[in-house]
Formats: sequence, structure tokens, C-alpha cells
Amino acid sequence: METVSEKFRAARARASRALDDVDRSRATRALAVAVAIATLATLNPTPESFHAVCARGAHAGTSLAEKALPIRATRSWACSNGGFLRAVRLRREAFSVADLFVASIARVRDGSHFFGCLGTWVAVPRALGPIATLAVDVYRVHATVFACAMLACVGTIALRALRAMKMLAMGLAACGVAAAALPRACGAPLGVVVLCAAGWGVAYGMKKLDRLIHFLAAFAPKPRGRRRP
Repeated sequence: METVSEKFRAARARASRALDDVDRSRATRALAVAVAIATLATLNPTPESFHAVCARGAHAGTSLAEKALPIRATRSWACSNGGFLRAVRLRREAFSVADLFVASIARVRDGSHFFGCLGTWVAVPRALGPIATLAVDVYRVHATVFACAMLACVGTIALRALRAMKMLAMGLAACGVAAAALPRACGAPLGVVVLCAAGWGVAYGMKKLDRLIHFLAAFAPKPRGRRRP
């Protein structure tokens, strides 16, 4: 018959195994999510790749300035974001692509939208165009907030690094002053001073100076409390 202690140990072992299984499951899910995000980010289509999609579908349309040209513009030219007309602001950009890190959303001049993921572009139905625009705006807001948070973290780390460098510089300066002044003040070589300091440090670490510290603390002035108004 099992005793109470044996039952307790068995229950604790089962609980420990259950926690280990949960930790392994969480680690596996986190790894799978990380691999999926990395794959989507790697295969996210580039803005340059959308030019061919735009040219095949002739989605960019033509402006009044383009219609006035004596030569009819080609689809490739109509889907281009460069050129003289674009430089002098007589022609709007043919399309814009919002990079969402793991996917992309392209908006063409005629109002159509395309969703890019896994290296390909898929047309978004016209009825879902406002949702695509809202998704881009929401992503931009969160991306801006995340960038500000990252800048704050970097600034905090930089301040801590500067403080650490300041403390290190002050420590090195104090060591230099002590190395120059202590031998003259003590009338002994620097090596002997360092040896004595190391000895006192070892004694403090071994708690051999506790009585002396308590004795000196008894003569220390007591801190004054704050006066009540």
C-alpha cells in the first residue's frame, strides 16, 4: 500500500511531466509560427513584380494628358511610375504597393486592389476594396507604433550604455588617482597597497569583519525622519 509521501511524489512527477509536455507543445507551436512568418516574409512579392500584373490587365488606365499624346501609350508605359509626366506632376502614379511584411496589397490608379502573398498576386473583388484599404491603414498605424517602441528601446539601451561608459570612465579615473596618491600617502609601494586591499576584501567576503562593521555602525549618526507639516 502506498504511503502519503509516495502518492505525493507520484502526483508531483505526473504534474512535472504534464508541464514539460505543455512547454514542448508551446515551443513547437512557436517554432512553427516563426518558420511560417519567415517563409511568408521571404516569398512576399516585390513592388517591381506587380508591374507585369498591371500591364497584363491594363488596370492603370490613362489620364487626360496621356490621351492627348499623339502616340498611344503602351500598357507597360501606362503601368509605369516613372517618366516625364510623372516627374512634372501631370500624371498620378499607376499603382502603389503597401508592404505588410508577410504580404502586400497593391492599389491601382483605377481603384482596383491586388493581394500579394507566396510570390503571386491575386485580384481583390471590388466590394472588398475598402477592407483592403482599411487593412493597409491599420497596419501602418501599428507599424508606426512598433517603430516608435523600438526607437524607445534603442534609446533606453543607448542611455544605459552611456551611463555604463560614464561609470567605467569614472572608475578608471578613480583607479588612476588612487594608484598615484595611495603609495605616497601610505609610504609603501603600490603592490603592497593592492595586497592589503585584497586581504581586506577577502576578509569581508568571508564575513570576518561583521563585528567591526556593527561596532562602527553603532557610532554612525541616525537618519533624521521627515518632519510632519
